[in-house]
Amino acid sequence: MNKIGILTCSNTTQELGCSSYLCFQDFNEASGAFKRYAELSDKTVIAGIINCAGCPTAHAPEKLLGRIKSLTEIGVSAIHLATCVTLLCPFKERYLNILKNNFPDIDFIEGTHDQAPGITPEMFIGAMKHMLTQPKPSISNIIKKTVKRA
Repeated sequence: MNKIGILTCSNTTQELGCSSYLCFQDFNEASGAFKRYAELSDKTVIAGIINCAGCPTAHAPEKLLGRIKSLTEIGVSAIHLATCVTLLCPFKERYLNILKNNFPDIDFIEGTHDQAPGITPEMFIGAMKHMLTQPKPSISNIIKKTVKRA
C-alpha cells in the first residue's frame, strides 16, 4: 500500500473553511499532481491531511516538523503541498528546505489539484488575498456599539 499525505494552508482551512474538496477530487480522479499515481490508484491512499502551523511565529518550523512527523510515523512515502500552499505561502521555500533536510526519505511534491479552467494563479492569489483580508467584527466593535446605546 502506497500512503501519501497532504499539507494544507492553515489560513485557507482555518480562516476560509476549505474542506480540501478539490485536492480529494483530483486524487480520486488521478488528475492534477496526483496523475503520478494513476497506475497505482487501487494501491495508493491518502493516509492523512494536516495543515501548516500558520504564518511564521517564533516556533512555526518546530510546529511544522511535529505535524509532518505525525504523517511519517504512519508510513507516508510522499507529502503533497496543497495547491493553496504552493501558490500562496510566502514561506514555502523555507519550509520545504527544513522538511527535506529533516525528512530526506519523504518525497515532497508541490501541488495537488489543477486550477479551475479560466482561473490563473494570479486570479487565485488575488481572490484569496481579498478573502483573507476582509474586515472582521471584533469584540471592541460590539462594546463600542453597546456603550453608545447606554
